[in-house]
Amino acid sequence: MVRYRAKKAPFVTDWNGIFLRKKARQMLVPGCVVRVMIYVSEKDGKTEYVLIDKIKDGTCWGRILDKYWKDPEWDFLPTGMRIKFRLSAVMEIPISWQPKRLQRKLAPTRHAQRLGRPITGAF
Repeated sequence: MVRYRAKKAPFVTDWNGIFLRKKARQMLVPGCVVRVMIYVSEKDGKTEYVLIDKIKDGTCWGRILDKYWKDPEWDFLPTGMRIKFRLSAVMEIPISWQPKRLQRKLAPTRHAQRLGRPITGAF
């Protein structure tokens, strides 16, 4: 079994790097896809897309999704592995990947001036 730690995210963005209000994390439900920063050691961290299976009291359980790039050097956690993390570790919510009903609720959480990060990924 791989030991890992999900890191608390200082902010949350959409897939384009636009900041979302932190309340967006509270809107997540099972079936949502999110990006989480995972560390397997103090130095080795990467982001993973996770399909949320369950949420209870701010803790999420989900499965690692297939990566859209393949790099064995950075492939720490196997696809399908079940992981546990806090909602505060969610760093990205790709709005267009969510259930349609939730997309409409999440859209207004985008920063009004469309401020964000120039690239998405690890922090």
